[in-house]
Amino acid sequence: MSSRLAYIDVPENCNPINLLKTWIEQYKSQTKSKIVTFNLATSFLNGDVSNRFIVLKELTQDGVIFNTNSNSLKVKQITENPMVSANFLLTYVNGETKSTVNQQIRLKGVAEQLPHNVSERMFETQPLFAKIRAMLVQEQGVKISWDELKKKHDCLVEGVQSGKVDLKAPEQLVLYKIVPNKFDFYQAGDGEIADRILFEINENKQWEHYHITP
Repeated sequence: MSSRLAYIDVPENCNPINLLKTWIEQYKSQTKSKIVTFNLATSFLNGDVSNRFIVLKELTQDGVIFNTNSNSLKVKQITENPMVSANFLLTYVNGETKSTVNQQIRLKGVAEQLPHNVSERMFETQPLFAKIRAMLVQEQGVKISWDELKKKHDCLVEGVQSGKVDLKAPEQLVLYKIVPNKFDFYQAGDGEIADRILFEINENKQWEHYHITP
């Protein structure tokens, strides 16, 4: 039997977004996954909270970008209360050491809608199924006949393949960027007591970080 403490190596003057990028790149390299998801929590001002897993679209130097439908519940909640929380869970087996890596990154911040021309540029980079979905779904969470949805889907696909339908970013497709003000990094391996690093913005508008108890 053994016990040891995990340790998160954080470079000096580190932007937590860069640490998040590094962890995600390591996860994708080890798992061969092309998609990374995270859990997004949103709420109305009355405290009614909703959360869901969504696909990470991009990381910028100041935020986390995702897309959604302008008629979705999350947009309604963000419009009323832009404060959101996100949680990444990255678990994999290191191919060299054969040890399990458990990483969790929690962040809090403000969700800001990006201009539609940014949505259009992002739309052009998406695979066909993602473009079809964006055009197919006018409003999320409404009752629908599966057979009717299948019919519309097949009609769209046929139109695209025949050249009769030009896929363009629909108006209901919107991009949001979460601008974080706090990060909580957690890491533990086999037989390890976790290490945690908290990043916060200080009075000089600079990131500072320190270890916290797991």
